[in-house]
Amino acid sequence: MNKHTLKIFLICLTLLLVTAAQPVLGSDWAQFQRDVYNTGVTADRAPITDPMNSTLSWEYKLGGNVDSAPIVAGDMMYSVAGNNHIYAFNRTTGELVWEESTSGSLGFLIGNAAVGNGIVFVPTSNGQIFAFDAETGSQKWNKALNSKQLDTPIVYSDGKIYFGEAMGGRNYYCLDENGNEVWSRTATTQENSQGSYYWAGAAVIGDYLVYGDNDGHIVSVNKDTGTDIAEINVSEEFGVDCKEIRSSILYVEDPGRVYFTSTGGYCFALGFNPADGTFNTSDKHSVNIAYASTTTPAYYNGRIYIGSGEIMKSNGNGVYCLDADLTGVIWNYPVGGTGIVQSSPALSTYYDDGDGEVYIYFTVNAKPIGGVYCLKDLPDSTSPELVWSYVESGKTDFSLPGVAISDGWVYYGTDNKYIFGLTTPDSQVPEAPTADFSATPVSGDAPLTVSFTDLSTGDAITAWAWDFDNDENVDSTEQNPSYTYSNAGTYAVSLKVTGEGGSDSEVKADYISVSESSTPVEPVAAFAADVTSGTAPLTVNFTDQSTGSPTSWAWDFDNDENVDSTEQNPSYTYSNAGTYAVSLKVTGEGGSDSEVKADYISVSESSTPVEPVAAFAADVTSGTAPLTVNFTDRSTGSPTSWAWDFDNDGNVDSTEQNPSHTYSDAGSYAVKLTVSNENGSDALEISGMITVKEIVISEDTWYQFHKDAQHSGYSSSDAPDSANLAWIAGPLNDTYSLVPSSSVVIAEGMVFGLCNGAVDDYGNPLTSEGRLLPLTRKQEKKYGM
Repeated sequence: MNKHTLKIFLICLTLLLVTAAQPVLGSDWAQFQRDVYNTGVTADRAPITDPMNSTLSWEYKLGGNVDSAPIVAGDMMYSVAGNNHIYAFNRTTGELVWEESTSGSLGFLIGNAAVGNGIVFVPTSNGQIFAFDAETGSQKWNKALNSKQLDTPIVYSDGKIYFGEAMGGRNYYCLDENGNEVWSRTATTQENSQGSYYWAGAAVIGDYLVYGDNDGHIVSVNKDTGTDIAEINVSEEFGVDCKEIRSSILYVEDPGRVYFTSTGGYCFALGFNPADGTFNTSDKHSVNIAYASTTTPAYYNGRIYIGSGEIMKSNGNGVYCLDADLTGVIWNYPVGGTGIVQSSPALSTYYDDGDGEVYIYFTVNAKPIGGVYCLKDLPDSTSPELVWSYVESGKTDFSLPGVAISDGWVYYGTDNKYIFGLTTPDSQVPEAPTADFSATPVSGDAPLTVSFTDLSTGDAITAWAWDFDNDENVDSTEQNPSYTYSNAGTYAVSLKVTGEGGSDSEVKADYISVSESSTPVEPVAAFAADVTSGTAPLTVNFTDQSTGSPTSWAWDFDNDENVDSTEQNPSYTYSNAGTYAVSLKVTGEGGSDSEVKADYISVSESSTPVEPVAAFAADVTSGTAPLTVNFTDRSTGSPTSWAWDFDNDGNVDSTEQNPSHTYSDAGSYAVKLTVSNENGSDALEISGMITVKEIVISEDTWYQFHKDAQHSGYSSSDAPDSANLAWIAGPLNDTYSLVPSSSVVIAEGMVFGLCNGAVDDYGNPLTSEGRLLPLTRKQEKKYGM
């Protein structure tokens, strides 16, 4: 095995082999026993052959003894030593990246560090917590709580750390990751002279923190406030002599229990209710192994693994395998001599391909058999198999802390001041992925929402590409997505997975069967945009995500209540700065639905000047005189002035943005708009845009007095709803008046009548001596113009 001080060519060889092996990115082991439940279990591979002949393995001698387990985060491995220093190593090369000092007296430092949110939290023997940047080692803060030893593992969860004090101290603490005290709780009893919390780490279970103490009590408190929820005197509850609880608490979701050991030689199981933080004393179990245990149990496949023994004694020292209900011992692996297993077992389940195979890693704290050991266990086994061990006098004589496992490596330290990184070439070759998946349901009526579950195997799979309808387009890159099939049909589904070991695809033909719904399904509007912010002009591509098989779409891109597009997946360019709401109304056989996203598109002013571009529209473009037209400016580029010429006579008729104009005379009119801003101007002229027609009363509408030969006096034409004068034909003065008792004609929504002074085509008056002369057809036509 190479030392860290070997010649440079061996170091280069190590680096070359590591690079060639392409090690996969393993999961972190960022705190004691890996996670907030203290499971000590990982799906990462670990060496299952002797790593001592591997040129990849490394060792480093520190400035003090190592009595707490290493932790791993990303590419770094961290170890705390008795000289009150913390060391950060490149975890694959063993290169020291940084080293920093903390505080306290020289000697044993048994509280475990933790990493969270890029910060390394380190406990000390004189009541201080230090926080370092995980990458650079720069100190972020330190906080003095008291002068007591901080001997429990630090547990990191959701921006907070939890730990307890020993050697006369009786408080459990919660700090935020900036070093501010959130709460502290004093132990209920104070019987043990060594203080309350010696190795007694907590488990974070939902909203609750559960931990034991030296007086044999286990408590549950609110993790955010420290408020007591429940407390159990274990000796009284179980009817045994528990003595000190010096293990961390293991929580197993199924069967919903906490497990812990005691120096009275017991392993305990107690039901726990994560919904309210209480203990379920009707589900309690214990087994007496007769020898003290300070290790945190580990659970896998219905089995519990613990270590036991007393320092410098030869009885009961070793590893025990128990059933989950603690009815008895399944097997015991004795380490012999005066060896004691005070480390908490760490398990790798990587090699379990359905047969339940698991590997157990632990250390032995005694000379001459101190070192690290690896056992293999199977579900039906009554004795484990020793796979390999590393024992070397002068380096591994006393190995108190347990190991950390990550990415095919095992890390641990010894009282001989050594820290080790152990692996084998086989542990560093990534396994090629094998794609597989399942779905539920696989058939039903449209719309059918299907949940897909990735079942792929292989090392460090990092990418998933799903095609739900076999159209060769990627529909999702989530690991476990859902998809709604809106239309009836039979669909193939494919999944491509990619990892460090390569790629693989799985296609399941005719996998999803969707039937027509017996009743029309009401559509549900939904949409998305590829971009929602940017500078003007901003082009946005909208995607319809509605369900329920809509058949028509009505988009309003600026919430002006006008339909801007009827395409299913349109694009729209926002020319002016502003914040825009977008709405989509979809309609299908089952009805219609709308979705409005307020303030959805944010457009800022372009950093480069934008010239305006003239554009406009009219609400009507033809009709009879007099014709009133409402014009709407649709220019882009943020114009600040408008000049309208409604009849193309070269004169500006209006400077409003959205004016109205009344055309009194028949004819065809061109309309021109000129817009301007500080960056320029633009004009648009539309020839023949407005057409105004004459009013002509047809001869068969009201062609003689009283309409017709039958003198019906009835017209089907609409009559006006006001007495406003529309127009006058003929050479009349300002004192015109309707001839009394004259006949009138109703047509085109107006009433036509004769006024005093009216003349016919030959200049003859149409009134004589106060008598009304009936209109001829020719005269009707003239005065109906």
